[in-house]
Amino acid sequence: MKYFFKISILLILCFLYACKKPAAPQLPSNKGNTPDSTKYFLTQINSDIIAHEDSILSVFVAENFPDFRKTKDGFWYKIISKKSNRKILKTDTALVRYKLYNLYNQQLKSENFIAHFGKKEMTIGLEQGLLLMNKGDSAIFVVPWYLAFGAKGNETVKPYTSIIYKVTVK
Repeated sequence: MKYFFKISILLILCFLYACKKPAAPQLPSNKGNTPDSTKYFLTQINSDIIAHEDSILSVFVAENFPDFRKTKDGFWYKIISKKSNRKILKTDTALVRYKLYNLYNQQLKSENFIAHFGKKEMTIGLEQGLLLMNKGDSAIFVVPWYLAFGAKGNETVKPYTSIIYKVTVK
C-alpha cells in the first residue's frame, strides 16, 4: 500500500509538471533568431538615397530659393501671400489651384481640385504643405521625389523626380 501511495504521488507530480506552460514563447525549431539582413540592407540603401536627394535639394534651394524654410518632414516652402488668419485643418476641404514644375522650371501640370485631407488623394508633400497654409494663401513648395510621386511617378512626372508646387488655396 505504501508503494502504491508513493507511485501515485510521483505520477501526480509528473502530471502537474508536464502540464505547465513554458514561461516564454519559443521559436519553432526550424526558425532562427537572426535579424533579417535583407530588410536591414534595403533600409540602409533607402536612407542613403534619401540623404543624397536631400543634399542635392539643399544646394538647389540655397541657390534658387534662399529664403525658403525646411520642414521636419523634408520639404522646403515659402508662403508668398497671406490673405487670412484661418488655418487649414485636417478636417477641412479646400479649393486648391496649383502648377507643378520640375527642377528645370518646366511646367508639368496645372490643376484645380477640391482637397480632402487624410484621404490619400494627393501627394504627401502637397498635403503636408497645404496644412501649413491659411485659406486664401499662396505658396511655393520644393518637394523631394519620396514625398511627391516616388519611384513610380505618374503619367506626367517621371520616377524619382523632385518637384516644385506653386499653390493657391481658396
